[in-house]
Amino acid sequence: MTHQHTHTTNYGRLFGIGIALNIGYVLLELSFGWHINSLALLADAAHNVGDVAGLLLAWIAVAMGNIKANQRHTFAWKKASILASFFNAAILLLAMGALAWEAISRLDQVNNAQPETIIWVASVGVIINAITAALFIKGSQSDLNIRGAFLHMAADALVSLAVVISGILYIFWPLSWLDPMMSLIVATVVVLSTWSLFKRSTHLLFEGVPDDINPESVSDALIAHPHVQQIHDLHIWAMSTTENSLSVHLVINQPDDNSFELLEEIKELIRHQFKISHVTIQIESLSFAEQCSSLSCTFDPQPLSVNSGDSLLNS
Repeated sequence: MTHQHTHTTNYGRLFGIGIALNIGYVLLELSFGWHINSLALLADAAHNVGDVAGLLLAWIAVAMGNIKANQRHTFAWKKASILASFFNAAILLLAMGALAWEAISRLDQVNNAQPETIIWVASVGVIINAITAALFIKGSQSDLNIRGAFLHMAADALVSLAVVISGILYIFWPLSWLDPMMSLIVATVVVLSTWSLFKRSTHLLFEGVPDDINPESVSDALIAHPHVQQIHDLHIWAMSTTENSLSVHLVINQPDDNSFELLEEIKELIRHQFKISHVTIQIESLSFAEQCSSLSCTFDPQPLSVNSGDSLLNS
């Protein structure tokens, strides 16, 4: 999900709070999980270590996204947020694979876990993860990077709740497979919540069209303009998890002194209707396009200059 978006939220402070809360909880889980030999607690602690790293990655990506462009990096470091989303998803999927493998290997082993301890430690996790998820719920609606952080924390809250349920069940049915079985459930929940993030971030890394933009709708909106006769070479991609970009060639009847106003009008249409912040438009005359078509041109038509700066518009 990518939109034109202004970072007015102090994400540095929110990430700092989330990371501090989760580090404290990881230490709590490791301590008690090791003491009472609970795979569910140890596995959830390992998973939360990954979440701390994920929050840190997302935080760094937000900071890098605020670095201004220069001559060497003309798009600045905006792609960092997509990379962070991808690595967060990939690390989580690998971690859950390892967790599932360990849980399966322990299904037939004797478990001497103390359910009362598991219940109250995991209950703390429900509260901490729910608070951390709430920190990012607003930004998750418009930023794939922030959405990744939110989904991880929301999934963790559910996972901790599942561990609480496991402890309660163990009190009444002290079965050795309950703890590793709950770990498998944990892995399944996290994989399901992460897979979509992995697919979408991979899609954006390979310059795919963002999910919330329909290229056909963009094409229809452009061709519906009374001065536009044809369009070609339409490209739409994500510069970051919050900013989209578009380039297109427009064929119009005859470029004139009003071409700049036409480009501004179309730029505003794209920006407001499709939330695409960076627009590059190349205009061509209809006569040139027809001549090129009749000659079966294999080269890309060059922009027809109107006035300096009018034939190519970047915003």
